[in-house]
Amino acid sequence: MSQYLLPCSCGANIPVSRSQAGMSLPCPQCAKSLDVPTIRNMASLASISDTPEKAKSSSAPIWLGPVAAIAFLAAVAASFYCGSLIWERYQILSTLAEQKMDLTITEEDYLSDRRKLASKSSPADTWDYWNVMARQGLSDANPPDLFRVKRYLESGMPLIWGSLATAVLSFAVFAVSALIMQRAKR
Repeated sequence: MSQYLLPCSCGANIPVSRSQAGMSLPCPQCAKSLDVPTIRNMASLASISDTPEKAKSSSAPIWLGPVAAIAFLAAVAASFYCGSLIWERYQILSTLAEQKMDLTITEEDYLSDRRKLASKSSPADTWDYWNVMARQGLSDANPPDLFRVKRYLESGMPLIWGSLATAVLSFAVFAVSALIMQRAKR
């Protein structure tokens, strides 16, 4: 319903509607009786917009809702993936700890120790090793499985950090878009 401002000589503006046309109203500030003009003459008064709040606020873009939903799903999926990678890493490390494997040794240290051991062996031990190799063939010279597991764990770190960054970024996009939508509703 349209409302108008009825001015008083004291400086107050009283909001009136068309339903009050032709009535007398007291001024809330000075208590003076004011005559509300007829409907025909009400157009000469200053108008109050019906929805000043709606005119001021802008609505959120229509694509913001789906963006927020996709960002939320991406944050949840990346969080679960990061959690599963961390859980797998924990399981492997706890298994290695139960087997009392030395996780501090590097491949370079291992190969260096093997070279030192070979250089200290006696000629008889070297001859015996030579005969074993001649009968059985060359053995696989790969280092122990511990180093393959350590390489696997090291190669998984970028995945953990990447999925964690994706989860944080996706959650930030979700939070910002939800905040924008919330402010647009006000």
